[in-house]
Amino acid sequence: MERDKMGKRRLHATLIVNTVVSMDCGVPQTIYHVTMEQRRIANRRRAFIRRARRRMVLTRKWVKAQT
Repeated sequence: MERDKMGKRRLHATLIVNTVVSMDCGVPQTIYHVTMEQRRIANRRRAFIRRARRRMVLTRKWVKAQT
């Protein structure tokens, strides 16, 4: 529940930033792209960590089964 609220707030903040900077032409687009790129990178990292953890658990189980 808390995370959902935070996400909405963040989105709202970025929108405000975009509207403020839209006075300068072309700049808001770059800001928006940067935030999206950062979010994508963070998601990828999170997914990678999750996968690595799952793999570790699986290998541990496999080793226990072997011995």
